[in-house]
Amino acid sequence: EHIDAAIRLLLEQNADTVVSVMEVPHQFTPVSLMQLDEQNQLRPYLPAPIILRRQEKPRLYARNGPAVLAIRRETLLAGKLYGERILPLLMESTLSLDIDGPDDLALAEFWLARRTTAESS
Repeated sequence: EHIDAAIRLLLEQNADTVVSVMEVPHQFTPVSLMQLDEQNQLRPYLPAPIILRRQEKPRLYARNGPAVLAIRRETLLAGKLYGERILPLLMESTLSLDIDGPDDLALAEFWLARRTTAESS
């Protein structure tokens, strides 16, 4: 279903590239990140004022685990994956899992079982 949706977006919205993404949780946006300095003290990662209210943080998106890509032929022939007009295929976080280890696999199995149960109800 996501591949079909990506192709529809590509064609109907005249995109060069469609990429599947998920919204980055507010606590993981760059304005929320901190790093340790030489004295082992936390400092903001970005040289910007700290934003405490999540409503004021920018909405950011990251390519997700499925990484559904739809690309125009012309873009590929130019040696690129991403053209000038890149559109998002926004996916739920429960469908945006990177399976890099046993814990990730267990989480994916949980969400799949839950989705299967919901669809059969």
